[in-house]
Amino acid sequence: MSWLFGILQKRKLLSLEFNCEEEFQKAETDNFSFIISKNNHSTFLNTSQNKIQALVGIPILDDKGKKKLFTNSDFKKPDLLQQEYLFGHFVFLNYSNNNLEIFNDTFGLRDLYYIDSEEQFIFSTRIDLLSKYTSNSEINSIEFSSLWLTNFQLSNNSIHQNIKRLGPAGKIIFNGSEIKISNKKFEKNEIKNPHELFSETIDSYSSIKNVDSKTISLGLSGGIDSRLILASLLNSENIFSCYSLVNEETNDLKISEKICEIFSIEHKLIFRENLNIADREQEIIQYYKTIPPVIPLTQLLDFGFYGKEYLSKFLLLDGGFGEFYRRQFLKKIFLKGYKIFSVDNFS
Repeated sequence: MSWLFGILQKRKLLSLEFNCEEEFQKAETDNFSFIISKNNHSTFLNTSQNKIQALVGIPILDDKGKKKLFTNSDFKKPDLLQQEYLFGHFVFLNYSNNNLEIFNDTFGLRDLYYIDSEEQFIFSTRIDLLSKYTSNSEINSIEFSSLWLTNFQLSNNSIHQNIKRLGPAGKIIFNGSEIKISNKKFEKNEIKNPHELFSETIDSYSSIKNVDSKTISLGLSGGIDSRLILASLLNSENIFSCYSLVNEETNDLKISEKICEIFSIEHKLIFRENLNIADREQEIIQYYKTIPPVIPLTQLLDFGFYGKEYLSKFLLLDGGFGEFYRRQFLKKIFLKGYKIFSVDNFS
């Protein structure tokens, strides 16, 4: 996965020693050093004199109500490089004339960690790179244990001592003299037309533009989330296929197979092949450098390894996060009751 790392010198210039086994790109100004992974599919970099723009992840751009995958040419559209126009999972960086802006996606699917001191501000999407710059990067056991039964945090706290975390839809601003860090709180808002808005959102993502001209393939589990996306695709003009992971949920698989049979949709079954975990150890470690450490290995294998060669040929749509979040909220209700959701804001 893609990653980034940067050091902003506040007072005096300090030498930067950076070592990494992976290939990377580097950009520097007088007081700012920036390093980004070399990945053609999920790394975007635009540099000019005293200006650096970068995105890591899979950013989706909203251009006049239509969704499209971000490309390097979209750096020419500064009006759209705003938090309200970028979706997907990403971290965005803009540095110009000693001013720095960083923000991440609404759901915080791409974490950003940082260390703020009087001399410098160090940040990265990888904790292992930051840990070299602090004397104590041990696990905060209280925060870590709060993630029990969840993959994604409902707080903005970090699970590491002396390393802070930017929460979902967070923003970091440096104006040349001081740093301001804001984490957006969860707010309950009344939506006047939820059904129309929900339908429009699903349709906009189902008709997403793909610059590589890859055919869409929908992860069809048989559950309600993927079936909603399927209904949207069937009403569109998109050419698409479906795939399903063969697991213990045989009833779900029967449903997805029957649906594809009725609508004459090409359907690929992805089997859990026998993997030698020892042979994949380094590849697994690389994943865990950029994802929440509490994600189970079995889940990582399902979404990152099985069927990888076949699925890489397609633009994948998946409603799985709806199930993940719904399941995790239900677990919290089961453990703590409804009162935990009765407050107006929580962080």
